[in-house]
Amino acid sequence: MRLKSRIRRGRAAPRPIIQKQARQKLLAAAAVLVLGACAAAAAAHFGRQWIGGGSRPAAAKPPEPSRPQSYPKTAAARVTQKGKPLGFLSENGRVFQAPASLYAGAVPQVEIGGLDPAGLGGVAKFLEAVARSHDASSALVRLSYVSPQDGWKALFADGTQAEWGDFRWTDLKLERMRQVLEDAKNDLSGPANVDLRYFGDGRIILRTAPAKSVSMR
Repeated sequence: MRLKSRIRRGRAAPRPIIQKQARQKLLAAAAVLVLGACAAAAAAHFGRQWIGGGSRPAAAKPPEPSRPQSYPKTAAARVTQKGKPLGFLSENGRVFQAPASLYAGAVPQVEIGGLDPAGLGGVAKFLEAVARSHDASSALVRLSYVSPQDGWKALFADGTQAEWGDFRWTDLKLERMRQVLEDAKNDLSGPANVDLRYFGDGRIILRTAPAKSVSMR
């Protein structure tokens, strides 16, 4: 009877070990549940979880409101090239695009032919000089490029046409042209055609019918 009692006690000895392992499994399961709850809470707070180990990209910035486009206060001329509109000429010789309604007043037209629109600084200076020296009745209406030899041709509001040539001596040409037109106004039967292409040789040719040459010397 004593021997059987000892054997039964020997078989009952491992029970504490089994209970310890069961407690460890329960603790591990509880830890998994806690970690899962924390992960769910973090996902709910920070938004969508990104899978694959990559960092979560920064939120896209809202688009900035477009700024209203600004235009020069004045335009020196309307620019065309072989009859097609290119835009407007600024006071510093730059061609820019703008609604036609912004400059609906008396803006002269400049026809540049085959010239490069980027090289119109001389045109802008010429237009500025003409605007200073002419009143509204004789303002410039149109300036057209003719050729490298003949330069430019101008049409004024009073009907005067000028074979202008190049832009050398612009202020002096304007002064001499006014003097010639004033001196010959009683002899003109209609709008004058003033040829300034030979200004460097000391000549201004005033054409009516017949042609008339006026010496500057």
